[in-house]
Amino acid sequence: MAGGLGLILRLARRELRGGLSGFRIFLASLALGVAAIAAVGTVSSAILTGLNRDARVLLGGDVDLRSIHVPVAPAARDFADAEGTLTEIINMRAMAARAGDADGRRALVELKAVANAYPLVGAVTLSPAGPLDGALAFRDGVDGAVIDRALAARLGLTLGDVLEVGDARFAVRAFIDKEPDRVVSFATFGPRLMVALPALSKTGLVRQGSLIYYHTRVALDPGVDLDRWLTDFAAKFPDHGWRLRSRSQAAPGFSEFISRLGLYLSLVGLTSLL
Repeated sequence: MAGGLGLILRLARRELRGGLSGFRIFLASLALGVAAIAAVGTVSSAILTGLNRDARVLLGGDVDLRSIHVPVAPAARDFADAEGTLTEIINMRAMAARAGDADGRRALVELKAVANAYPLVGAVTLSPAGPLDGALAFRDGVDGAVIDRALAARLGLTLGDVLEVGDARFAVRAFIDKEPDRVVSFATFGPRLMVALPALSKTGLVRQGSLIYYHTRVALDPGVDLDRWLTDFAAKFPDHGWRLRSRSQAAPGFSEFISRLGLYLSLVGLTSLL
């Protein structure tokens, strides 16, 4: 028995001496795989933690009610208003053109109409700096608009230029540097154009057949429990048909992407161990 064990040890030692370079490669692969798995887990966890920490800002409140084609019912808005602060937002796509442009250039834009209370959480940063409601106000015979710099580059716009959207005209008052509730999305079709909610009706775009997203954002009062509020809302409006998101689902698409990417990279790390 002892002789057999000694033979095994001698063979193992001989094999180790003969294949030391291969054993080093094995150790390097093992270290690389373990490090990759640990790094992926740490980075993905940090990103998801950051999303959860800034969830209210990313969502624009504690709850978002979305309805397509028609606004959220007044009864639901009244329910939310009883324990929170509301703001209304309308999102749609539209074509925009620079007024008087001889080239006839047009651009598809993500048109966003906001009420005065927007945003409930966070702040829109503009250049030149100033309050959003002031930039969007009706002044000198024209409504205001703030735009992405990408739209300015596409249409050759500068501050003070006039945009035509549908039947309405908007003066470019500022550029958007930061829009707190604009989450990374792979379904963005154009740069942002933001106007005041009352001005949207002047475009003539709000009509039957238009793809319009109506949002009612809710920032709950201090001390109001979100889970209890959601339960009460579901009980009062069991068949509401609206899309309801809470701050725990502020960026579901991006969160799922990060989770899947982390899983994929972890599998890559595991393959290096084989």
